[in-house]
Amino acid sequence: MPLVTDPVHIGATIGMHVMERGDGRCVIRWDAQPEYGFPTASGQIIHGGMVSTILDSAMGGAAWSVLTGSEVFLTADLRVEFYRATRPGPVVALGT
Repeated sequence: MPLVTDPVHIGATIGMHVMERGDGRCVIRWDAQPEYGFPTASGQIIHGGMVSTILDSAMGGAAWSVLTGSEVFLTADLRVEFYRATRPGPVVALGT
């Protein structure tokens, strides 16, 4: 998949990369570093707010991809349910 240049500053700040965006779909990859988490007895866990940022960015990228030039999109509400811990390493989010 070719890398899509992402103009959003948060992407550069935390190192996420838009891998695909268009037609109501957005794929984001983020290499979650241990510094974005905290230690537990079972190993390092990535902070849930960081994971939520990646999810919100994928969803937002998908929404932006179908808007006209005069439309805007902002997240008014975000609810995330975690089923298991996110560990350091590659994280891929798909927004549709």
